[in-house]
Amino acid sequence: MEVGIDIIERSRINEKNEKWLIDNFLSDKEREELNRNSKRVNEYLCGRWAAKEAIYKALSPEKKVDYTKISVLNDDSGKPYVEYENYEIKISISHEKNYAVAIAILMN
Repeated sequence: MEVGIDIIERSRINEKNEKWLIDNFLSDKEREELNRNSKRVNEYLCGRWAAKEAIYKALSPEKKVDYTKISVLNDDSGKPYVEYENYEIKISISHEKNYAVAIAILMN
């Protein structure tokens, strides 16, 4: 079992770099999910940034990561889950006024 954690200050992601992140950082499934809930773009992007960085840290140095291949999605109750190759990864994301934080636990 490996663990990764990351935190991001929400002001680091702004309108100037949101488009780049949507086009070059999110998976197709994440873009679809964001389009369904487009009122909270900054919160969504910050949460995905922290989550994918935490996943990267849990997988390192074993594997190079293409962030667009990782999908951090929400189930019907809002709980986040990860789809990435054959890995079983548990994820938790939390938001506070100025920060987003995530922890990833690689189970296999």
